Amino acid sequence: MALQHKDIAKMGWDVFAEKLQPATRGTKRNAAEELALREYFGDEYEPLQKLAAHAQLLRAATRPLGNVVFLHGIMGGNLTTVEKNGDEDLIWVHLPRLLLGRIERLQLADDGQHEADPAFTIRATDLDKLTYARAIL
Repeated sequence: MALQHKDIAKMGWDVFAEKLQPATRGTKRNAAEELALREYFGDEYEPLQKLAAHAQLLRAATRPLGNVVFLHGIMGGNLTTVEKNGDEDLIWVHLPRLLLGRIERLQLADDGQHEADPAFTIRATDLDKLTYARAIL
């Protein structure tokens, strides 16, 4: 099965950085995965690939100095609604679903503590890779 855009969005950052690594002597790249990543990131693919290779070299040469915490604003985090049967829909930021009016699924109840529609649970699912890939790498 080919790598889909939703798979890239859900991919852990370590796996993501690994999949960006260029082929080395004696290894082969998965052509379908590379095509999916190129399609997803467009002109950003090759700079991200270089950053991933550079980051790998730095991590191999030095010990970690600590953690970095990203406090994103309104656009950098993905919000997903989960139905009782487990079906998940990325709502924020997914333009087609927003245009279809699914932003209403993100509405909170008057108390601000619970979802307005009990049929859905809202989850912050990840940092958006299109927005934060350079910074994370």
